[in-house]
Amino acid sequence: MMTTTLKKLSALILALGTIFILSFPSIAHAADTGGSDHFELTVVENKDSKSGAEIADLTIQNISGKTGTNVTFEADLPTIFHDKDLKKVTVNVGTLKAGDAKTYQVSRKTDGTVTTTPLPTTGATNTATKTNTPLPSTGEKMTTTLVVLGLGILSAVLIIAIKHRKAAKNVLALVLLLAGLGSAATVNAAEKTYHHRDEVRNHAVELGGTTHVFHLAAEGDFENDATPPVTPTPVTYKMTFDSNGGSAVTPVTDIAEGATVTEPNAPSKTGYTFDGWYEQSDFSETAWDFATDKMPAKDVTLYAKWTPTTYAISYELNGGTNYPSAITSYTIASQTITLGTPSKFGFVFDGWYDTANFDNAAVTDIATGSTGDKELYAKWSVDPVAPVTDGTPEIGETVTFAGTDWRILKLDMDEDPSNGNQALVIKEQALTAQETGDGNIMVQFDTTATTLDSPYFHNDPNSTGYGESNLKKVIDSYYNTAIAPIYSNYVLPVDLNLPNWESYQKHAGLVSNNGTSLAYNNWYWQDWQSYYTDNRFPTSLIPLTVIKQQAFALSYGDIQSLDKDTFYDDNLNWNPNASQSDTGYYSTLLDFRAIDANYPNFWLRSAGEYFNQAGVVGAGTFGSGFYVNLSMSVRPALAIQLD
Repeated sequence: MMTTTLKKLSALILALGTIFILSFPSIAHAADTGGSDHFELTVVENKDSKSGAEIADLTIQNISGKTGTNVTFEADLPTIFHDKDLKKVTVNVGTLKAGDAKTYQVSRKTDGTVTTTPLPTTGATNTATKTNTPLPSTGEKMTTTLVVLGLGILSAVLIIAIKHRKAAKNVLALVLLLAGLGSAATVNAAEKTYHHRDEVRNHAVELGGTTHVFHLAAEGDFENDATPPVTPTPVTYKMTFDSNGGSAVTPVTDIAEGATVTEPNAPSKTGYTFDGWYEQSDFSETAWDFATDKMPAKDVTLYAKWTPTTYAISYELNGGTNYPSAITSYTIASQTITLGTPSKFGFVFDGWYDTANFDNAAVTDIATGSTGDKELYAKWSVDPVAPVTDGTPEIGETVTFAGTDWRILKLDMDEDPSNGNQALVIKEQALTAQETGDGNIMVQFDTTATTLDSPYFHNDPNSTGYGESNLKKVIDSYYNTAIAPIYSNYVLPVDLNLPNWESYQKHAGLVSNNGTSLAYNNWYWQDWQSYYTDNRFPTSLIPLTVIKQQAFALSYGDIQSLDKDTFYDDNLNWNPNASQSDTGYYSTLLDFRAIDANYPNFWLRSAGEYFNQAGVVGAGTFGSGFYVNLSMSVRPALAIQLD
């Protein structure tokens, strides 16, 4: 029974040993891996080397990045270093840390002997010795105890086999099992370490002036990495977009240094136009160019630049004229624009509207923060106080204005057709007793004049005669009461060009009454025709900001500016032989007998033929004067806008 059991045990041991032996090649391969070079091996000539006493320095350096153990360094020497005992040097370096190096000096004495000496270096302090010991084989990581134990067991088995030849089969099985166990120990060591060998063949070095060849080799054990190598994560950066109040833009991530970035879709912002992305929040440099600008080695924030969009303001005036300060464009950031009032002759402005049919509320302003083009439509209604003519206005025709009729004396005072007709008109009916303000139709020219000798000009260098007259006061009162409150929009401001005595006397036609020097109270017109043909000091239009609107009495200068086709040398009604003449003293335009037969005469504002007279018109005739202390009816004149 013992024999049977032994046979079965032998068979089992044989099988296990065979398995371990068969697996040994792959185990050995695993133990012999090591990758790229782990050692740098060099030979240089020592500074003290010379011919016949050559010295070579052999250096081994650990470049693996790991600590090497069981390191050996061997060199096949050239012929000059051969002696009876030495052709090859093998050095047990031992442990060599990553980056450390050791140098060994091989020298030939003059007597032919060769020595190997380690030089002081960093790292382990093993002393190098000359030896012919072969290099350790793969698997020397096993402990000495295991080797001794294995050899002891193997010896015992062999002794038993010799004594009991019949048990040879069992002995073979046991040998195979021991070999497998040895392989297992090697595998266990290989899992924790690996063995690596580097060689440098035909390393040529010049010694003592002659080139010699060395063959170098080094090997040792290195620990396997505890964890597999980790591929470093690439460094990338992020680009963020600050839209400065615009629509959001998604950041771009994982951007490599030096890469260009695809330009995102432009953001939007109500009332603004996008003007590019800038790396500076104050936009002090140029915009980021996505085609050429490269990502730096940092995160980047880009800022959106915005320019307010300019919108147009258009005005549909429907026949009117826009106000001078009308603004034609704006932006969302503009201050509130208050809309002004346009003008249209004969119409009242009823407001601005944003539709042509005026179906929305009136627009009075364009508020800050508004956007979009604006089209504004002027709405008008007929002005009941506008001057009204029967058809196209003409000289001599009647225009109804301020509740009464006026005759057109001059159709366009500035003779500029581009701005319509600025007409000179005169009231057809003399002022009534109520309109004069003193209960009397007849008005004294100068209430300070008490005698027939009272002068037109006062004893004052600033006196203009008409300027201080009662006539002017009556006309001013009529204007302020009957016209200004309602109808002033159609009255034009004028300059009456009133002369003082110094200005008036500058005419060759004036002479002294008594042969002495001319004076405000001592003059007359030597030529009767000269004074009523004096075309100086006519009424002229001026800007509204200079002199206010007013009614006024006509001057000789105004009469001389009228159409001369209406002038005659006599009154046509009582002199059928009257002839038309540019120097005539009668005008059909100034004859109101057919309209107001009771009061056909009226004051002029000019001085008359003598120092104590003012000019007058009587039944169309203007070639005479009237004393300033006397009274006459009044027909005020106006400058008005007809169309």
